[in-house]
Order: sequence, then C-alpha cells, then structure tokens
Amino acid sequence: EYFVYEADEYDRNFLAFEPFVSIIVGVDWDHPDIFPSREEYYSAFRTFLNQSKQAVLWDEDAKRLGLTPADSQLVLQQTDPAINARAHLPGLVNRQNAWQVAHTVHTLTGKSMDELLAHLDKFPGIGRRFEQIAPHIYSDYAHTPPKIRGALQLAHEVGGNNVIVVYEGLHNTRQHFIKDELPHLFDSAKQLYIVPSYLAREDQSLALWTPDHLKNLMSPETRARTTAAKLDDDLKAAIAKHAEAGDLVLCITAGGGGSLDEWLRQEFAQ
Repeated sequence: EYFVYEADEYDRNFLAFEPFVSIIVGVDWDHPDIFPSREEYYSAFRTFLNQSKQAVLWDEDAKRLGLTPADSQLVLQQTDPAINARAHLPGLVNRQNAWQVAHTVHTLTGKSMDELLAHLDKFPGIGRRFEQIAPHIYSDYAHTPPKIRGALQLAHEVGGNNVIVVYEGLHNTRQHFIKDELPHLFDSAKQLYIVPSYLAREDQSLALWTPDHLKNLMSPETRARTTAAKLDDDLKAAIAKHAEAGDLVLCITAGGGGSLDEWLRQEFAQ
C-alpha cells in the first residue's frame, strides 16, 4: 500500500516529491555548494514540509525551522526517555529513527507501538552504516558533524572506550565548511588516523587541506593521539594491530572508487 523513498535534499532532489507522509530524521545545514546559507537550507525543508500532506519530525527541528503547530505534523521529543527504554537497536540515532518510524506506522495503521518496535528491534542494518567489514573493523558513511557524532556514539556503545577512528573527509570543501566543529569532533577517540579527503564537486578556490593540516586543526588533546596517514601498508598494519587487540576500528569514509571504504574491502573483507 505504501511506497517508501529516501529523499535526499542534495540538489533539491526532495522538492520533486509531494509525499503522503514525510519523516524528517534530522535537519542540519549541509551541501553548501547547493545551499550557500543556513536560511536557504531551512527554506528548502519548509517547502518540502508544505508539499507533504503529513509529517513526523523532532521538536528541535520544528523550532529550528520556525514551524507553528499544525494538525498535519506529529512533533516528537528527541530526548524522550521512552526512546531508550522501549527501542533496543544499538546506537541512539538508530533508536531515534525507529521511534519516528514506529509512530508513523502506528498513525497509519493503528498497530501498537509495542508490536512495531519489536519488529524494528530486528532490523539488521544496511551497508555503509556501521557495516562490519571484518571482526572489529567497521565502515560508516557519516560525513556531517551530527552524523559523525551519531556513529561515534554507536561505536562507543559497542566498543566502550576502545574506539579507534580512521577519518576520510567527504570533500575538501566540506572540511572548510565544518572547520569550526572539527577540533573537538574526535575527542572521544582512543586514537585518530586522518587520510586524504575524498575529492568530488570541489570549490577550486579553496586550499586543499592535507591530513597534516586537518591534524593541526584538532584540539591539543586529540592532536596528541592523531596520525596523518594514507592508504598504504603502514595503515593496514596499524588497523590490523588495533583489531587484534580488541579495539573497535571505526572507519568514517566516503565510499566509491579509490575511497577508504573500497580499500578496506580489498584489504580486510573476508
């Protein structure tokens, strides 16, 4: 009865649709090449919501977008303690997504929240989102600060304090865009390796930031645990050593040809 589509705001793609119901899992200014200002980004989301007959979103995003209460919008509390109490998927962001989905399907079908959450607790995950490549080695597509924080929270939930991060920025342009958030983004990592950013759709007027440059942007505490690296045998040996020691190696990577993700699969996939 229902067709589910993951609508991406990049290139204003989502504005081509007029959904019966939209689930907004998060609004965070991204794609500066398409939305040069925060307000333009928010404006596109407001347009999308106006094109949606119904919507489910978080209270924080409703405030961020300046929305007024409407019967067609179900606004949920992102910090509701019931989310962690009743949803049991690993990772807070996954539990929050499941909470929105359960409320949506409950509204559409009348099925109980308990039944729907029980189904969602069995969700096996998808490729490129905390995907296990080999024992203790994971690949994740997170590329904005909120998504990176979400991936790190999940990694710490699974691996405790023994989380090693290998970071491949998705676009040099984005590193300039998020430079104010980079210094403390990886403070929780036991060790950080930075490899060259994955280049695509770049602003050629911006300096190309090397791993050494990104390392120097980190807080002093993080910088002391950071290694500027490249996709070579030294990095392979370091990852293997961490994995053998029982550390959780979280590789934040763009994916695609020549990426850290492709290299991981070539070197470690079983």
